[in-house]
Amino acid sequence: MKISWFSCCLLLLWALTAHAQENSGAILDTNFYVAGVTDWKGNLTVQVLPAVAFDDLKKAVALDNRALNYAYQNMRSDWRTKYGTPTPTDPKPKVPPFPLKRPTPRIFHFYAKLPTSEAAEQKKTDLEERETARQKRTESAKEKALALLPEKQQDAIEEKASSETELLEKLVAEIKDVKWSLETGNDPVRKQDRTQANGTKTNHKLITVHQGPRLGDIGGDMVKDSDLVEDGPLKKPSK
Repeated sequence: MKISWFSCCLLLLWALTAHAQENSGAILDTNFYVAGVTDWKGNLTVQVLPAVAFDDLKKAVALDNRALNYAYQNMRSDWRTKYGTPTPTDPKPKVPPFPLKRPTPRIFHFYAKLPTSEAAEQKKTDLEERETARQKRTESAKEKALALLPEKQQDAIEEKASSETELLEKLVAEIKDVKWSLETGNDPVRKQDRTQANGTKTNHKLITVHQGPRLGDIGGDMVKDSDLVEDGPLKKPSK
């Protein structure tokens, strides 16, 4: 029976974990967990993980989604500063709408807990094939819909898509910075935007921000039917 290099690495990791847990008397979970996580565009990546890494991934997704709240606010704040700062020639500038729609939070999917790496890898392969087919169908439908439009409208849509892609890349970088701030206990909100985050009035507008769970919690970006969702009351995963 062939054992993949990836499986060997997992077995080595578990062996080291087992040694540590034997000393503490803890029961070692030797199962293989098959999980998937969507990116900011909704595309799914499937992984095979040991128990500890599986739990860490759930927390990482929750932290990503919490950081999204602050990062998106920071970028909108930058946009308002760029276009809304008064000048002698334009004392009351009109701020154009922020061109990037708030991305869908990342979703954590738990698919299976299996006793062997071979079974887990086969499950992963099946899920990846299904996701690849889904993405192809989605892309094909977009291309067909675009082809039916006038050329001028096609150009406008493609230009907008390019701009959104650029802004999304900046948002991902901002999320990374916010995560670092959250992990180190620093304020994730830009200095000029702290009053908005606290819900106070600025320029006669009340701006509030949805607060995520405390660092390390899996809530707000909730566990619901084995998936992490954006909001809702704090819950414990069902046992």
